Amino acid sequence: KISSYIFLIKIFTFSFRLLKFDPKKPVETFNWHINALKLCGHWSQKPENEKNTNFLYDLYSWFMVIVFLYLFLLTQIIYLVRAKNLQEFAEGLYFFLTEAVTVPMHICLKLHLDTVKKSIQKLESPKFMAQDPVEDKFVSWAIFRSLFFHRPSIGSCFICIIVWSVALFLPGSTKHCIVPAVFPFNFESGFGFYLVWIYQVIGTCYSAILYPTFDNLVTGVIFHATAQVNRLGYHLSRIGYDEKRNLNFIVVQEGRKSKNSSNYEKLIECIEHYQEIVAFCNEFSSAFMVAIFIQLSVAFSVICFTLYLVMSVGKGDIRASASVFPYLITIVFQVWQLCYAGNELTHAAEKLINSIYFSNFLEFDIKTRKLMISFMMR
Repeated sequence: KISSYIFLIKIFTFSFRLLKFDPKKPVETFNWHINALKLCGHWSQKPENEKNTNFLYDLYSWFMVIVFLYLFLLTQIIYLVRAKNLQEFAEGLYFFLTEAVTVPMHICLKLHLDTVKKSIQKLESPKFMAQDPVEDKFVSWAIFRSLFFHRPSIGSCFICIIVWSVALFLPGSTKHCIVPAVFPFNFESGFGFYLVWIYQVIGTCYSAILYPTFDNLVTGVIFHATAQVNRLGYHLSRIGYDEKRNLNFIVVQEGRKSKNSSNYEKLIECIEHYQEIVAFCNEFSSAFMVAIFIQLSVAFSVICFTLYLVMSVGKGDIRASASVFPYLITIVFQVWQLCYAGNELTHAAEKLINSIYFSNFLEFDIKTRKLMISFMMR
């Protein structure tokens, strides 16, 4: 019993370390994402101010993409072309579409990798760094959600792969490969079966790492953009309040001029911060907008095909249900998190105007009020 308790404590401690983060180092949010992309060959190690990348890493990158993405997709396309009925077509299509989405994601990341790197590093620029404990909470919440969604997403994908891989060896199984595909040799038994099994395990793991990592890279950026909007709202609500002032004070003309100047400067800083946030969001939007649109469109199609397979499963066929339900839950979760992250950013942006009303705008001079109104109208 004591050893069991010690084991549980170690697991709890390890889990706590996985969620340990520093709000002063928001870039560390994406360490897992970057390491996952490096493993799959999608995060080149190009030093700054150098045009040449690491040749061996580039070779490794193209090998992974060609063998475990494009060739993997080709074997599934051949299966789809040879499908004899709607049931076979649906079985081949519901995973093929999900994996095919990684192609535009891969292309977008390849074209905009330098922009993505610079945008992530911008999170530790002076305008984006939290300045007090209240702002730390906004950034910490963004980091937590980014990490929390990334790990279960990859975990759920690997659960699907484990279920599919084990299902082939269960008595009565009629499948010969993890993902419906066609190969130019006999893969239904013997050495060919195990060769295809190993190849598809690696191929599905490759997709299981890439697909949710691309997703969570985008949602992580959205969460951090939401944190910055909340920080901006917090700054706006504090304009006009002087914490060092005594309530029983006598305002002199010089002091009022100084205070008006201070309010105007603070408002200018908030506007500059707002412009930085907009630029930050636009950079990622231009890089992944097309890929996200394709992904969401395909995801809804995948959900429809998967539900069709669920309806086609015969009563009592637990094996078939077990291979479909984890995948359905994974896809729905990935669509939900994109919608959730976008909704959080939209909600934070809508609350931004309300933050202005919490400022001490009655203390503003004409110049500051005009600037505030202009900002509110944007």
